[in-house]
Amino acid sequence: MIDHEADEGDRQTQHQPLADIGGKTGIISTYMSHGVFRGIRRGRIISAPADAPVIQGKLGIEMAVRALEGKLSVTHAGPAIQTVTSQTADRFDRAANLAPASFLPTFSLESGRD
Repeated sequence: MIDHEADEGDRQTQHQPLADIGGKTGIISTYMSHGVFRGIRRGRIISAPADAPVIQGKLGIEMAVRALEGKLSVTHAGPAIQTVTSQTADRFDRAANLAPASFLPTFSLESGRD
């Protein structure tokens, strides 16, 4: 398994863009992240799926509320999965697919609690 985000870190790499190697070998990601999106824009990753997890979360909450209210009529729903490539990257909905650039997860553990 190749870590396709490893190539998109802050370090310089020896990898060449796909166009420079004749288009015979490339990377297709199985998920979308900030690093993968940068790789697509730089031409180092061919494509990745975008399944709009932000919309999925909002839809899940909406469906849960409707179920609790007894008003749920649609039981299977979700956004369409889009394939993002360098040609479609400019139209990619970052807000529906990626955390805001300023987001930093915070983890804490309270000791002494059972």
